[in-house]
Amino acid sequence: MTVATLHASYKLIKDYDGTTHYNGKK
Repeated sequence: MTVATLHASYKLIKDYDGTTHYNGKK
């Protein structure tokens, strides 16, 4: 598992699990 994969998974989980990303973007 590479750092890029970890980062992508982290972003996916954040988008899926919390509204932090949505609140920050929209």
